[in-house]
Amino acid sequence: MDRRQFLSFAAAGFAVALLDPRDALHASPVPSPATSGKGFAYLTFDDGPGPGTVRTREILDKAGIPGTFFVVGQRASRQKAFLASLVKGGHSVQNHSWTHPDLRYHPNPKRELERCSNLIEDATGMRPTHYRPPYAATNARVKRIGKSLGMKELFWNLSATPPLAHPNPPVRFRERIDEVRGKNDYIVVLFHDGSGDVDKMITLLPQAIAGFRERGFSFQKF
Repeated sequence: MDRRQFLSFAAAGFAVALLDPRDALHASPVPSPATSGKGFAYLTFDDGPGPGTVRTREILDKAGIPGTFFVVGQRASRQKAFLASLVKGGHSVQNHSWTHPDLRYHPNPKRELERCSNLIEDATGMRPTHYRPPYAATNARVKRIGKSLGMKELFWNLSATPPLAHPNPPVRFRERIDEVRGKNDYIVVLFHDGSGDVDKMITLLPQAIAGFRERGFSFQKF
């Protein structure tokens, strides 16, 4: 595990301690599925565009469901046409900062977020409405800056990372769906298409989608 993966895992672990020993939801409210009685699943993907982004998009398109991609601006700047194609294809592209720093200690977090938003808007014609601070690291200053840029801070309540480390990822992921569903009307899933064990994530993704469908979930994007 390299330093970046360790910091990401540690930050997520810190967030997790606030609600559930494995996952946490640090999110702006999302629509309640009370009228349908089913529940919504939001599949979100961090750190791209990266080695798993194209394959992720192919799986989502084949399944006919939208994804929300939290992109790193520095990487995305080389793939503007691809960002545009994501939005045109019914997906959502949101802000994961420009260089993926810990925004709490960055000298100019506003520039990190604003530069990424500008890039996304220039590429897709749509300005991001949500941001996800790298490493799940935030504070009052970061929240204030995000709000000033017209964005809501969004995290998750189900991370795919622990199930991917399990001997049987699909089974463990389905167990986590049931555990989280017992506490929430909706589930926001954290996947990584730009870092970590992307091949394992790609293998899990269709089975994760099937797990939600078996439980009557509808898929939404931010």
